[in-house]
Amino acid sequence: DSPALGYASAHTWPLSSGPDRYRRGLYIFFQRTVPYPMLMAFDAPDSNAPCTRRERSNTPLQALTLLNDPVFFECAQALGQRMFAAAPDAPNRIQIGFERALGRLPTTAEFERLSELYESQSRALAAQPERAAKILGTTKGTASNDPAACVALARILLNLDEFLTRE
Repeated sequence: DSPALGYASAHTWPLSSGPDRYRRGLYIFFQRTVPYPMLMAFDAPDSNAPCTRRERSNTPLQALTLLNDPVFFECAQALGQRMFAAAPDAPNRIQIGFERALGRLPTTAEFERLSELYESQSRALAAQPERAAKILGTTKGTASNDPAACVALARILLNLDEFLTRE
């Protein structure tokens, strides 16, 4: 169940279970010959040399990692579930998610775009309840579209440049 990496798949990254699964990223096992892929996507410095300053980069691979890496997907699921539980309707859910991710209220234009995204995701997921269940990570065959739309929105919020590069 762990991804095989390196030359001839010689090294695998074991997936932690239980409470260890959610420990901080500081404790990632680092092997020099096969660095952890997410760290490499975000230009992690060489572990054998000191690093006094990190350069800022922005690549398509980083955006794909933020959207699809299991760690970030689980973060989006947690934020989406909090958004759904915290408010009874879509506008408040959007505002709460935006505020939690970025620490400010959305502008009118941002709110309108996110509302459109939420509504389109909600409609698409209503037509495909099995996809909604997969997004929510439930073992049931089908799931409600509103919590899944919150997760889809959370994935976008966590992938915004403003979220990643706070100044």
